[in-house]
Amino acid sequence: MHNENIDWVSGMLDRERFALTSSKTATGHLLVLQHLRTGLKAELPVGPDAQTESMATMSELCARLAKVFTDGKVVESGRHEFAKQLRCFYANQLIEVISQHGRCFFFNAKHERIARLVYDGGVYLIDEKSGNKVVLRRNGDWQGFGHGGTLRDLVCMLRDYVMQGIRIEMYYIGMERTHGKGNIWGYPVDQLEACRAAARLLPVMAAEESERVA
Repeated sequence: MHNENIDWVSGMLDRERFALTSSKTATGHLLVLQHLRTGLKAELPVGPDAQTESMATMSELCARLAKVFTDGKVVESGRHEFAKQLRCFYANQLIEVISQHGRCFFFNAKHERIARLVYDGGVYLIDEKSGNKVVLRRNGDWQGFGHGGTLRDLVCMLRDYVMQGIRIEMYYIGMERTHGKGNIWGYPVDQLEACRAAARLLPVMAAEESERVA
């Protein structure tokens, strides 16, 4: 499952935001986890002898609800655990999009590895080249980070998106050069357009002017 690296359970046991119910069925029980604000829910049928509150059962149920959210690109506002976990998932989708176009930033062919953000109360980056855990402090040394200042700034924006929900303007995806032609990433025009088109579909990106008016 595409959510396997995220501990959704820790963010979904907040009773003010989620409701867990269990009802008997002919073959055991039906567990339902519902997000109260949106009404989104996931169901998990279990046998009569299943431990309905076991970590394995709850992990499966929470992962199912997380998939409902991510498949629908639904974003949770706020600074509680689930919202941050969900936004971290979307931030990693943007990193993956960037890694698949042009010069394939954030992808390392030698290790066949894509950089990824991890949220565990704070946000850090696993660098694709070094494999190091990079602490994302603006004034830190960013030891193990394999890119320059432009991508460092973008990663800082992704961190702020995860922690605070601040979306990223499309301008920062392959910024155009102030002097001369082309973009500072060095992506071919068609590749940058494809990258931006894919990024535009993700909740991490800010709505464009035409969308705001609508």
